[in-house]
Amino acid sequence: MQMQAKKVKGFSLLELLVVVVVIGIISSVAYTPFTKWKSDREARNGVDKISSFMRDIFSQVQRGNYGFVKFEISKVGEDKNLLLVSRGLDMESYAGYLRNRYNEDGVPSSFSQLETRCGSGVDSWTDNGDQDDSPLSVNQLTLTDVTIAVEGTDTTKTSGAVCFNKDGTYYSTSGFFYEGGHIESMYVCNKTSSTKDGCVFNDDDKGGPHDDNKNTFKISWGRFGNIDLEKWVDRGEGIWVSQ
Repeated sequence: MQMQAKKVKGFSLLELLVVVVVIGIISSVAYTPFTKWKSDREARNGVDKISSFMRDIFSQVQRGNYGFVKFEISKVGEDKNLLLVSRGLDMESYAGYLRNRYNEDGVPSSFSQLETRCGSGVDSWTDNGDQDDSPLSVNQLTLTDVTIAVEGTDTTKTSGAVCFNKDGTYYSTSGFFYEGGHIESMYVCNKTSSTKDGCVFNDDDKGGPHDDNKNTFKISWGRFGNIDLEKWVDRGEGIWVSQ
């Protein structure tokens, strides 16, 4: 007996269109929260890496591995990626700089002067994070998803540095972290096409981050290596909330 062929019924064009519309609606609803989550994660990941980088090199001073250390951050290349480099001066070399604070003519050395100590003050570091043979105690890191801004600084400067010693006596800054005095904070935000050169802030009384970089964090530090993190939260007037 010949079996009767089963009727196979497919989807109609109308049913397919309904499915496509429903998927489109779900995707559009989910896109905005996902974008906000991704933006927040990128900014938070960037600020965590920068603050950890600073803590790591300062901890080398506390352990006695170095007498003097340097944390440097720069905007490099056409894309203005962030390059983080740490450097260390061993105890013997550090003691030499302390002994030789003046040259033969009695002129103070670059290391003995606050304005130049963290810039040209050390002419030869024991370990450099930007050298391939550097030990694990110093490091180099490039960040591509975030950018920074430093309040009240010369915007033409593309790098800044912070130098620490164990008791804070020779704490110093340079580049965009020194403008006639120490600047001890920076802002970290997502890097977009409109904020590639640095985080942007509103000019109004509110003074908060621009809409293009609402996921903005603030890193603050002191001469003893204490580092604090805050995030801008837009609650009416807007406030910085400790993280």
